[in-house]
Amino acid sequence: MHLPELAYWFADQVILLHEGKIVGHGPVQEWMIPEHLSHIYGFPIQTQQLQPQYLAVFPKDLANLRTSLGAAELAQAGFVKNRPLA
Repeated sequence: MHLPELAYWFADQVILLHEGKIVGHGPVQEWMIPEHLSHIYGFPIQTQQLQPQYLAVFPKDLANLRTSLGAAELAQAGFVKNRPLA
């Protein structure tokens, strides 16, 4: 599953991959944290617990991220879906 929000909602356990290698596995609450997600995505990630079962995951500073990454990289990371960057 490529969307951490869905993994958090549906899974009890996760396996985190980075560049095709397992970098972590275990309870979703222990691994879906900014430090681990930032390592995997390659830029700072922020999370916010919305309800006990809902976790929001987003770039820590989207404005700076847009200047350092192109649209293709943002789309690949799941932050842009067929819409122009503002």
